[in-house]
Amino acid sequence: MGQFGKYINRRFPTLAMHLINRPSAKRRYKNSLEKSVVNGDILTPKSDETSLVFFSLHKAGSAIGTQLLSKLHEDIGLKHINYDGYFSSCYPEGKELYKDDAFLNRAYQNKGFFYGAHRNYISIPMLDKYKVLLQVRDPRDLLVSHYHGTIFINKIHQKKGVHAKRRALRLGLDGHVLDLAPRFKAVYQNYMQHLDMKQVGLLKFEDMVLNPDVWLSQISSYSALTYSESSLSFCQSRLNQKTDGSSTSHHRKAKPGEFKQVLKPETIDALNKEFEDVLKFFSYTI
Repeated sequence: MGQFGKYINRRFPTLAMHLINRPSAKRRYKNSLEKSVVNGDILTPKSDETSLVFFSLHKAGSAIGTQLLSKLHEDIGLKHINYDGYFSSCYPEGKELYKDDAFLNRAYQNKGFFYGAHRNYISIPMLDKYKVLLQVRDPRDLLVSHYHGTIFINKIHQKKGVHAKRRALRLGLDGHVLDLAPRFKAVYQNYMQHLDMKQVGLLKFEDMVLNPDVWLSQISSYSALTYSESSLSFCQSRLNQKTDGSSTSHHRKAKPGEFKQVLKPETIDALNKEFEDVLKFFSYTI
């Protein structure tokens, strides 16, 4: 998106939604596999390689993680499928299909595809036949990042995004993170309840930011795949990319523990209580 598009999204989100974001998304997904499957087609794999599912959360590095994982697995022969992206930008009511067994059975094949990012648990049939990666982030930092994403960054495709931006501005940072804490706690708990962590490759946003080589090696170790040097080089370059750290940058790369500097002590205490089980489960310090 050019600077003009960014400006319109920031200052006039409703106008941007109608004139820029929705038309662009419809063009992008016009002839997509996602759209054809929603319309009743069945995915046909063109590779015998085991499919990979990427679970994460909003503001846990899911967007860049998806981009890099897609690049890594493209050479392996896994076709990228992004239902979340299609639903959020073109067909919001389509998220109800995640509860439809008929859709799930035609939309997911355990050979030949890279699915993601899914930003909540999806009950994919025979998930044990897939390779599964889960990327998480300290929920306290995640909520701070979500605030910046809501008021400064996100391209809005639906009216609820406009309302969310107005609500975030009204509540302010501390009010916003407390308002959304129960919603995100439920996402973490869905993963904790439904995923067998012994069979899942666990990734952390913190490693992606601070230790890109470790993050990439964890992916290789879990998948047992050999990625091309060009793909690995691309990923390393992308992860090491410098940013200005401004609040309006989509890739702020805020340092882990940012919440300690920007939230009120009483807000941090409330979040520690709210996420106590989550923080312990994923080995974050309270």
